[in-house]
Amino acid sequence: MLPPAPEVGDDFVFNGVTPLALVDGGRRILFVSEEYQVAAYCLATGTLEELVRGIRGRGHLGGAHNHLLVPYEESLMPAGRPFEDILFSPPPARALSMALRRLPARALWCLKLVCRSWCAMIESDRFAASQNARARETAAASSPVPVVFVAPFEFLELASSPVVSLASCSGGDPGAGAGQTPPLSTSRVVCRRPCHGLLLLSHQHSNVASLCNPVTRGVEAFVFSGEVHGCAGLGYDPSREEHVLVRLSYSSSHFETHKYAMECQVWPLRNLRPRTLTSPPLIPAAVNVPPVHVGSKMYWPGEPPVLLDADGGDTMVLAELDGKLCAARTSASTETVTVWSKNDAEGWVAQHAMQLQRWPEFSPRSAELVVPVAVDPRDGRVLLDTGKALGYYDTCSRSLETVDLLGSSKLLGDHYGRADEDLFIAAVSEDSLFRPYDRNCRLW
Repeated sequence: MLPPAPEVGDDFVFNGVTPLALVDGGRRILFVSEEYQVAAYCLATGTLEELVRGIRGRGHLGGAHNHLLVPYEESLMPAGRPFEDILFSPPPARALSMALRRLPARALWCLKLVCRSWCAMIESDRFAASQNARARETAAASSPVPVVFVAPFEFLELASSPVVSLASCSGGDPGAGAGQTPPLSTSRVVCRRPCHGLLLLSHQHSNVASLCNPVTRGVEAFVFSGEVHGCAGLGYDPSREEHVLVRLSYSSSHFETHKYAMECQVWPLRNLRPRTLTSPPLIPAAVNVPPVHVGSKMYWPGEPPVLLDADGGDTMVLAELDGKLCAARTSASTETVTVWSKNDAEGWVAQHAMQLQRWPEFSPRSAELVVPVAVDPRDGRVLLDTGKALGYYDTCSRSLETVDLLGSSKLLGDHYGRADEDLFIAAVSEDSLFRPYDRNCRLW
């Protein structure tokens, strides 16, 4: 038990006493004297207790200045204007920002070398968000859908060119050079649509996730703790204006006996490490395919899937098409892919029905997994990805246009004739300057 605070002598009031603040809900008053003695006066008992001993004498004591005592209060309010407010406040800076955000991210990355003010503006989060918003508005009306090939998960961070565009492989991108070869993988990888330009690659048997920006070629690896059997997804928190990694993993799973143990880890990019949620998910989720991020929410399919003919080779995968949550059901027996979209008013509604019997490279009977990637904004055709072929399916005319096929010499270049196990990792590209890490917490 602490001893009671000593009472203040009578000479305290003769030393130029000044009131500091009301404390304890207004029950005590803090006073400070000219000799920097601090005391608390209790209104209920009328006692005056000493809190800080005074310093005899004024001015300099042994060459050191006397301390300045002021009331202290915890607050998150900045002491001055934020840096970005100062950077964008002059009218010439605002005009320059509106002009620069119309340029593609690849050109802006080179314009950082013009001067320090341009570099500070282009690297700011406010400019990156403004430029990406305009790029998404432009891409919503452009055709065809921009596609890139990503390096395999285990080599993504070490690759000198982790991303190759589809246009450069076919010779349609003069600036990138013709005849480039896409990086190939030996396993089927599903890469989700970019989240503000950032792509995430993860493996269900690894606790490492790789985040990259296909335009700036920035790559960062994130190592999660705990079990390795899981899968991570990338989302965006609009309230904090930052990207967030969310990972579900299994420590044990016995679906036959309905006994399993799951954990959920959340990793905002500004944090140095992930945090594990105290309450695990109530329903077991499938972690063999990455989740889908739609409307600031992350969606995983349930495990085991229901209403599917497992013996007939039916599979179900979630996708994001036209900004909606969709479920694609592939049937090997009928060689069809049916896409259902989530409608808040009507529930699940059949959106697309694709008959793929005439195209063996896209048929669910021969392809391991057929995933709808995107919808062309002009004609409504659905872009399908099998890991070996890319093509647009027209639901109106029931025709399919093959964009690229892994067995073609145009796509493989010098690697024509490689093993049948080779697959590419295709993803939709989005123009963006967002970094795959936070600049203020670049410590891992």
